Amino acid sequence: ITQQLDEGVRALMLDIHDPNSTKFSRKRSEVVPTLCHSACMLLNKGPIVDQLKNVKTYLDENPFEVITVFVENANKFDDKSMAEPFEQAGLVDYAHVPTATYVQGYEWPTLGEMISKNKRLVVLASTITNTTEYPWLLYDRNYAVQTSYSVKVGENFDCKLISDDRSLHVMNHFVSMDYDVGLFSVEKPDYNSSAKVNTLDSLIDQANQCGKAGHFPNFVTVDFFDAGDVLLAVANINKVNFVNTTTSTFKEATLDGGSEGSSSSGSTHSAGVSIARGSSHALVAGILSVVAGTLA
Repeated sequence: ITQQLDEGVRALMLDIHDPNSTKFSRKRSEVVPTLCHSACMLLNKGPIVDQLKNVKTYLDENPFEVITVFVENANKFDDKSMAEPFEQAGLVDYAHVPTATYVQGYEWPTLGEMISKNKRLVVLASTITNTTEYPWLLYDRNYAVQTSYSVKVGENFDCKLISDDRSLHVMNHFVSMDYDVGLFSVEKPDYNSSAKVNTLDSLIDQANQCGKAGHFPNFVTVDFFDAGDVLLAVANINKVNFVNTTTSTFKEATLDGGSEGSSSSGSTHSAGVSIARGSSHALVAGILSVVAGTLA
């Protein structure tokens, strides 16, 4: 995640799991939300709070950057369990608090407005949240809508929305392969397969489909942002010239776990923003498309 942030990714899809979910006797409140993808036995990157501290460092060191975090609440943690890692990481003061939902007519501020108020973090969760107690912890379906996140290797991408339309559009552009784990089959990202779909032509083709349907992709989510033409494609979607704007906040860090990225819009299923795990500034408000990154 540190490399993704330094290379331009401005949205992260983070999947949180109970690493011992087979132990049904444990209370969820006793479990530390852990970054995994599909199953912790396949990819376990430790407590989410550790990576959120890196997000805090990045925001501290880069006052003109805006980051979106999508939290995929795989094991249905309660609001307190989801909120605590953000509080422990010191991120709450950065969090943007909308004054209404999309259905109620809420309009997103521009990036410039968010920067001027220093509210440069947007947190969207996959489960319904208590915004009275945690006004910054937003239920994603009140504000954003995604395309399919279950495209298998060899299948085509489209721009069919999986839920009711919203102001923010997440264009998922990653493929998965099925792996047998004991008696179960799980989806897992594959670097070579990702490289084949992270091409300029493939990304632009899906973006054009979304554009024709009136769904400009605010977030472009990919696996393995460093495979293919992701950053170039996002610049193209935004109709700007690609300029390398990497930072060196974590100059001594390497990509955690190699290039094991996952999809989602986030952990590092790359998701949205500044070029899908990439490099230009993305607009949460919907003017620019951004790259989102996943857990790896």
